Amino acid sequence: PTSFVITTAPANGLNSNIIPNIVVNIDKYIPGKTINTITQKDEVIIDGKVFKVGSFLSEQRKIYAKYEKITDDKKKSKEVLDHFRQLEELGFDFNPKETDWQKKYKALKMYKEKYNDVNVPYSYEIKMDNELIQLGVFVANQRVTYRRYQDKKVKEDEKTLEHFRLLEELDIEWEPQEADFKKKYKGCKQYFETYGNLELPESYIVIVDDEEVDIGVFIANQRGLYNKYQAGNITRTERSNMVKHFQMLEEIGMNWDLMEASWQKKYQLLVKYKEKYGHTNIKVDYTEII
Repeated sequence: PTSFVITTAPANGLNSNIIPNIVVNIDKYIPGKTINTITQKDEVIIDGKVFKVGSFLSEQRKIYAKYEKITDDKKKSKEVLDHFRQLEELGFDFNPKETDWQKKYKALKMYKEKYNDVNVPYSYEIKMDNELIQLGVFVANQRVTYRRYQDKKVKEDEKTLEHFRLLEELDIEWEPQEADFKKKYKGCKQYFETYGNLELPESYIVIVDDEEVDIGVFIANQRGLYNKYQAGNITRTERSNMVKHFQMLEEIGMNWDLMEASWQKKYQLLVKYKEKYGHTNIKVDYTEII
């Protein structure tokens, strides 16, 4: 086997030369494995002795992570740096999580180039370099991380902030539901400016930014949410931004009670009838087109 010498004591305290030599020839001891597919639990048994290869490599990653945070090169051991160099020559990945993130980010860039956005459906998958990447899950996880960061539940570090910056370069919507609300609200505002109310059929559709928006269904859904809110049957997830949304809709004529809205509309017609004819003695079969 190729000689590979690392004097840092391996995780199991056995002869320091043995595990590195196993790593160099890992496919011989564990068929199908490479230096970067060894898991922490992987072990090799030779002559009845257990060699914790996975633990050894895991320890190297931990040491490397600590060294990355040391800014003064004088405090870094030349011997340890030489160990890193030897591992790098073998193609060892010291930060597989970051490598995985960058691979998925590359796939997301491809998605953006094709669809002009990164609103990836949760179930969307893409094959890249003979690997199936769950891109929708990746984007959903990034949004969760961002929300946790906003809520101070994720420790701030340069790598996380760099990820956010890279995703924002692709115009990610951190709160896609909020973006969807704003688009539909814009359509409702257009309707209000034309008709003076939001009493529209559920099938009503408008064009917003060259896209069809079903504001009729949207208004019906908002009334349903408002009724749930009034009854106290709202989940914590639904509650987010809800009151602000209700206030925005009320500013453009939203009437939450359809029966009340119908009454008010007919009352206004009655007022106009009185102004026109001077009385309200209307025949039962009287109709008016509005």
